[in-house]
Amino acid sequence: DITDVLPGFQLWDCWTIESPQGATISFDGWTPWVIMCAPRDLHPDLRHDVARLRLLLERDGAWRDCGYLLPEGLNPGSREWAGSTIYDAASGRVTLFYTATGRRGDTGRSFEQRLFQTSGRLEVSGDAIRVAGWSEPVESVAADGKTYVIVNQSVGEPGFIKVFRDPFHFRDPADGAHYLLFTASDATAQSPFNGVVGLALATGSDLDSWSLLPPLVTANGVNNEMERPVLRVHN
Repeated sequence: DITDVLPGFQLWDCWTIESPQGATISFDGWTPWVIMCAPRDLHPDLRHDVARLRLLLERDGAWRDCGYLLPEGLNPGSREWAGSTIYDAASGRVTLFYTATGRRGDTGRSFEQRLFQTSGRLEVSGDAIRVAGWSEPVESVAADGKTYVIVNQSVGEPGFIKVFRDPFHFRDPADGAHYLLFTASDATAQSPFNGVVGLALATGSDLDSWSLLPPLVTANGVNNEMERPVLRVHN
């Protein structure tokens, strides 16, 4: 049966909150999800222009809405696009990696995309959770214009804009190194179809400093926009 998880809202890109090792976390059987949302009465083509991140809990097909993930005015962008979220049980803190699109206070449509991160304290109360005390968002790593295109377009259409978004945290169990995967555009490509899966390596133990690496996957000549890379260890 179809269930209306959040009446009044369109919901799309979503992910669970994970441990740094990549395991899905839960509290008393409730799994936290971060989901992009926009008002349902908005035309679907325009949903990315107002997108925000929302926190929901799911258990056995039942859902509980916990409100917007980030407080109003915290985001240095004008919209909140996809990313990933990790939870450190020892400190009780959540770290959100996400795409800040546009600039705070934008009055028009823009496609600028930057990678940001912020952390806060996860508070659990029965069948509801929230994150309190978010830190000021900081830019995780910036496009350099040499390997990865700096994405600051003010106009474009879906499928043809350039990208620098969708940060996904991955810890390599072989050596404990932390990486961010992201989607990007190859600054060295000759083709306008220059989508890549980019990579950055953590250079600080607190995951607050990252260094750009060459792309992990390239789709030069084939795809312009790539979407939401995820890396897993299996067996």
